Amino acid sequence: MKKKVFVGLALTLFVCLIAGCSLGIFGGGGLSPPSWIRGTWSDTTGLYRFKFTSNNIQQYMFDRLQIDFSSSVYTVKEQEKTGSVYEVDLKSPNGTSTYTFEKNGTALDFTVSTSYGIGSTTTLYKE
Repeated sequence: MKKKVFVGLALTLFVCLIAGCSLGIFGGGGLSPPSWIRGTWSDTTGLYRFKFTSNNIQQYMFDRLQIDFSSSVYTVKEQEKTGSVYEVDLKSPNGTSTYTFEKNGTALDFTVSTSYGIGSTTTLYKE
């Protein structure tokens, strides 16, 4: 009897853990960038590169992964303000940064805002 109860509890815990991870309730996850932004975008200097997939964003600097938005270190809140503006709040132990991506013809304008202010706009091009 005790063995059946233990197996039942272990199975329930396992199912809840898997469901929680897939829903992103333990931090990270939960991203769904719009289809118009999906793909790889970079600036002309090679400093910034963003990879947008159906469920994640990765930021590279000089071809080195700097931020994986679906990492459990971060909590994300996304918002597609219009059909051409996509915004993501990225909360980390160091504070919250707001990433704004706006279509500009065939290019993408990117800015990041923190508690220290708003950075300059960088134009990204689809690879």
